Amino acid sequence: MPSTLQGAAQVVLLVIDGLGWRQLQDRRGLAPTLAAGVGGAITSVAPSTTACALTSLVTGRSPAEHGVVGYRVAYGNEILNVLQWTVGGVDARMTVPALAFQPCPLFVGSPGPVPVVTRYDYAATGFSAAHLGGADLHGWHTPAGLSSQLQIADNPAFNNPITDFDTDTAQAWAIESLPSGTLYW
Repeated sequence: MPSTLQGAAQVVLLVIDGLGWRQLQDRRGLAPTLAAGVGGAITSVAPSTTACALTSLVTGRSPAEHGVVGYRVAYGNEILNVLQWTVGGVDARMTVPALAFQPCPLFVGSPGPVPVVTRYDYAATGFSAAHLGGADLHGWHTPAGLSSQLQIADNPAFNNPITDFDTDTAQAWAIESLPSGTLYW
């Protein structure tokens, strides 16, 4: 665990896919709060797709180990679109059980359910089931709803809230400027 996380009462992982550390540093004026955070560039997995990276992030395993090796993967004689969780354009949540497809434990070391704040329409997808499993999902529809769900997830009764935004490549950093000793990563 990075030294900046030692002793933190809570950890919030803010994932903004497609926003690279160097991009952020080059445009500090556009996002001064994020740019002021503690952190640095991270190395993604290969292939560096959202599906692979997010699953590796929560399992601590490589794509070869957890099985989510890209946006489209072979499943029997079919091709599973992992983000849409479809086979041949048809919803596959009933025919491709997410937890059987991706059997690695999630959030290893967490003392309890991990709250995850994500877009509402992602919460019920097969991909969310595969890479978030039994997480305590908090869905948001609007920016105001995002703020409300973050406040709910930031309740001390929760352990390690995670915020998941959708774009292309997982990047994360710490923001230590919040009250009560909570470290946001």
